[in-house]
Amino acid sequence: MATCIENMRKHFQQNKRIREHTAHDSKVHSVALSCDGRRLASGSFDKTVSVFQLDNDRDRMVGCWSVAL
Repeated sequence: MATCIENMRKHFQQNKRIREHTAHDSKVHSVALSCDGRRLASGSFDKTVSVFQLDNDRDRMVGCWSVAL
């Protein structure tokens, strides 16, 4: 897990784009990676949460939910 986080930190520091998703209508404020590295969740100011299944060749969205508090 620490290696995964270190790799992500290096990519962000070098401003390298790994992949780009267009799941939200507004800016993303939160990103979380599952412990096994297979899923990524993103939260946006458009009040939605999107979850992606991460694969080596392509990613796919597995869900998008509106959030109301």
